[in-house]
Amino acid sequence: MPDRGARHGQSGALFEAWAAARQRGEALKRELLADPQMLSSKAMADRLGMSATGIREKRKRHEILGLSFANRGMRYPAWQLMPDQQIVPGMARLFGVLGDDPWRVYRFLQQRHSELGGRRAIDVLRQGRIDAVTAAAANLALGAFS
Repeated sequence: MPDRGARHGQSGALFEAWAAARQRGEALKRELLADPQMLSSKAMADRLGMSATGIREKRKRHEILGLSFANRGMRYPAWQLMPDQQIVPGMARLFGVLGDDPWRVYRFLQQRHSELGGRRAIDVLRQGRIDAVTAAAANLALGAFS
């Protein structure tokens, strides 16, 4: 019986490369979520002085970035907290532009963007430059290159 890649018109080598890339991506997600700077719902709630239920509601409203993968539970990057323990502003706007995929928002925030002076989006967002970060996200969503 031909392999799955061959059934879909792909060469075996291409399918194997795709499968290997997917495995690397899954391994990276597991590694990222294991980082001590990825906080549990309870730890994030403690830092913000609210309940874990409140954190879940903020995540559902896209006011805070929460990531999950393969039954590891929800994790919240600590870098989205400002020094005063408030959530970085503009998160809901980014989800509005980039869509509902929290991993896409995570990647966008961690990447450097020429439109932002070669800085990571999260660093610019932490400066309160929500419009600049949202504009860079909109360009990405439209497929524009800078």
